[in-house]
Amino acid sequence: MTKKKGEFTVLRNIRAGMVIILLIYIGLIFQSKGDSDTPFADVQKAVVDAADDKNMTLAGTQEIKRFYGINPKDYEDITGKEMKLLYQIALKGEISKLL
Repeated sequence: MTKKKGEFTVLRNIRAGMVIILLIYIGLIFQSKGDSDTPFADVQKAVVDAADDKNMTLAGTQEIKRFYGINPKDYEDITGKEMKLLYQIALKGEISKLL
């Protein structure tokens, strides 16, 4: 089996092009500003205030353990309104939108 010289040149050019595209992509990632200067407390308050919690019920310990696999006592700083929001999101199956 003999391989033509032109085949190697095409593959080498494709490989070189992919490396250049990858380097440009990595450069753009490092160049963009990904962090926000907004404090987490402000973002948290805006999300909780924007949620419609009229039909939400407060989640109990078992629901939190079942849906999230966490111990609620580790998160005692979360208020009841925020807990209802998390519970409702979990019931709707929309938790993947937040992640």
